[in-house]
Amino acid sequence: MRMLRCALVAAALALGSVRSAHAQAVSGFVVLPDSTPVGGAIVVATDLAGVTVTRALTTSYGSFTLRIEVPGTVELSVLRIGFRPFKGPVAIANSSSAI
Repeated sequence: MRMLRCALVAAALALGSVRSAHAQAVSGFVVLPDSTPVGGAIVVATDLAGVTVTRALTTSYGSFTLRIEVPGTVELSVLRIGFRPFKGPVAIANSSSAI
């Protein structure tokens, strides 16, 4: 199986600015080690209890955007048939602050 790599905007994991009064946006790209985009991958954010917070499907360019409603740490998982899953943590700031 090939390995997925989740390259998120502006380093390992990039957090977007506040999109609404209650949500943060996490945007990025899912790519192979050779930087080929991976379309049709599922990006899932789970909280520390393992409960799914939100999920998104990557575009044909490998891009995705997740809206995270609560501050704290979530784990991002990237799933795609034929590839090993990727997992990594990301911290979400209070919804009142921009990152």
